Parts: sequence; structure tokens; C-alpha cells
Amino acid sequence: MNAVADAGISLKLICALGDITSKVSDPKIRSDRGRQLLASCAGKMEEGDLDRLRRPLAFLEAGFALENKVGEQR
Repeated sequence: MNAVADAGISLKLICALGDITSKVSDPKIRSDRGRQLLASCAGKMEEGDLDRLRRPLAFLEAGFALENKVGEQR
């Protein structure tokens, strides 16, 4: 299965990016990797699923922990 076509897997990838990038000092890495993931998903998912990814991506870009943020969307 292609991860970019599956909102659940992509959401988990964004969370994993949050965990990884919280240990990295360069904030650009946070936004670049998350945007790359979202761009890969565009055209392969429904708009509603993309919206589910945009919210945690915004937290990721802002440098906030993603703990509990994903669960709040459901």
C-alpha cells in the first residue's frame, strides 16, 4: 500500500516527524519534511483527508509537540 494515499499512515508519519524533529535544532527541517509529505499526498487523497494532515502539520511547523493533537481531530 502506498503511504501517501493512506491518510492514517501519513498522519502517523507526521507524528513521527514531530518526534524526530523535536530533537533537531534546525526548525526548517520540521516544516520542509512535513510539507514534502503533504505535497506527496496531494492528488492522491480526498480533500478532507488532506485537511486532517494540515492541522498536525501546522503544530509541527510551529514546533509544538504533536502528542494528543492527532487524537483531538477524530
